[in-house]
Amino acid sequence: MKLYLAGPVGYGTPGIEWKEEIKNVLRKKGHVVYDPIENDEHYPRVVELNEWKKSPRKHWIDIHNLMQDIFVDDNNFITECDYIICYFAGRALGTSSEQGISYYLKTFLKKKITIISIFDKSFNPDEWTLCCSDKVFFSMKDCLKFLEELRT
Repeated sequence: MKLYLAGPVGYGTPGIEWKEEIKNVLRKKGHVVYDPIENDEHYPRVVELNEWKKSPRKHWIDIHNLMQDIFVDDNNFITECDYIICYFAGRALGTSSEQGISYYLKTFLKKKITIISIFDKSFNPDEWTLCCSDKVFFSMKDCLKFLEELRT
């Protein structure tokens, strides 16, 4: 199976730590896991992103150009995945976008993709995130139990 990890990427809080156990469990079982942050080496200017975000009106074109390239790359992989795991914490704007794209692929383009949503205590799920979820977990532990049972 191919899985895409959508959620905080490490340029802010809570960061990348939520992915480590999930990646270990899935890769140990032979699944292909796409973690978008592992693709950042293709975008050397990504290290400047946090600084740009402090003055988005000044740096909007830099943010626009960088994020469009990353967005296309990520969407290409989402299109190839069997599952997307969306970890919602904090504002989760990028995660919501990736979930919405996955729902579109599934609903309108008939792509077979399962949308898994994990809701951190810091995130109050709304009607949009719930309607675009196939499986919902309110703890990482419960989601990990489900993922351990996935077959390759």
